[in-house]
Amino acid sequence: MDKYASKLTSDDLKNLIMVNHLMAEDWYVKSMEKVPFITGFTGKKIKVKNNNQGQMTVNGAKIVTPDFLAINGVFHHVDQIIQN
Repeated sequence: MDKYASKLTSDDLKNLIMVNHLMAEDWYVKSMEKVPFITGFTGKKIKVKNNNQGQMTVNGAKIVTPDFLAINGVFHHVDQIIQN
């Protein structure tokens, strides 16, 4: 767990996940490369950046392993909690 996450209460963490980790629709990395932001579940805009060397970030968090397909959507392993 990163140093930021260790300072959060469980309620803080739940709110952060709702705001920054759940998206309003399924996003595969190939689609994310074409847009400057995606919309979170709560309507918040999440900045997407491609460094043109194959590394994608969302609000500064690196996507380590993209496109895990699950029953309830698409997941991406990121290297840290996605912050505001």
